[in-house]
Amino acid sequence: MSIINVNHKNIMNKLINLPAATIVGNGRSGTDFLHSLFDSHPEVLTFNGHFPFNDFFWDQSSCVLSGNYELNDLINELYGKYIYKFKSRYDIQERKDKLGNNEQLDIELETIKYHMRELLNGYELNSKNILIALTAAYELALNRNLENKKIILNHTHHIKLLKNYVNNFHDSKIICLVRDPRANIVSSYENFTKYFDNLFGPEVLYNYLYDIINDARDLIAGDNQFCLVRLENLGNSSTLLAICNWLEINYNNVLLDSTWGGLHWQGDRLSNKKSSGKFSKQILNNKWENKLSYLDRYIFDYLTKNMRKYCNYRNSETKGMSFFAFTLLFKPLGYELMALKKSQNRKINKSIYYYFKRVLLFFKLFLYPVKYQGRKITLF
Repeated sequence: MSIINVNHKNIMNKLINLPAATIVGNGRSGTDFLHSLFDSHPEVLTFNGHFPFNDFFWDQSSCVLSGNYELNDLINELYGKYIYKFKSRYDIQERKDKLGNNEQLDIELETIKYHMRELLNGYELNSKNILIALTAAYELALNRNLENKKIILNHTHHIKLLKNYVNNFHDSKIICLVRDPRANIVSSYENFTKYFDNLFGPEVLYNYLYDIINDARDLIAGDNQFCLVRLENLGNSSTLLAICNWLEINYNNVLLDSTWGGLHWQGDRLSNKKSSGKFSKQILNNKWENKLSYLDRYIFDYLTKNMRKYCNYRNSETKGMSFFAFTLLFKPLGYELMALKKSQNRKINKSIYYYFKRVLLFFKLFLYPVKYQGRKITLF
């Protein structure tokens, strides 16, 4: 790919002052899909998929930890560690090795180096500036025009990783994807075990449960302006229009297609059904009602009733019977028993440990439920 000539100084001066937003979610709530819809938006500066820069790279970088590094070395380290972001043939997990008509992104190291060096000339080499320069270099390598950009859209992915991101982008807006928590739990289990059945265990299950039913507490406790977007509504153009208005950018028809680098995306490897670059309601029909036992549904209903009420998900069967729900806190979940069954003898202690950890999590939620009231929240 040829290197285009642009006025890097003017570009960086503009980008450094742009407002920012980031995408987060819990479980399998559609964060990658929503991000992919904004991939080709002419007013949005964005990178290739989720990338919590500080947590995944900056805080672990050998160059940064040395306290004395050259920019070229830092770029080499970043490119090497995340080569699949630039050469998508290596991104098998996200199925970006088969974009468009079996096409791939192929961005050379020298192209990224050139643009980043020019963009950062005269700027402090801190994590925020380098992330902005990386994102801009990626888009310039795709021969995109950056003059009309109105917002930088990052993808932090996990709510629990927001702290480092907000330290860089203090006033960033936050888009949080949500999904019916019961369907989310089933989807997370089924899609993970479909490809990584030998890796499924009590720790994976606990982390999914924590993300799906507790993470919102960290989101609501923050000061940043945020909105909740239901996965179930992503197929509606009115929802996408509302998100654009909230971000203060114009609606564009590119939002109707899921792409990376302008090439159609069929969804990640964990998705049960490939997409044609469009939202498919089939992904929502995982028949969770038949896959969760009555007692598991009951305790999930009880612990997530505030979230489901606020987000307009179907009412629960709990009817305020708190004593019955309390007794269910200690009952092993169906998926916990499956994880125990899959565990080898040496992992029995780990299963027991995460069982008690999950009980403590549910007990905390029972006593101190996540409350959506008391703070202005926009729901799409």
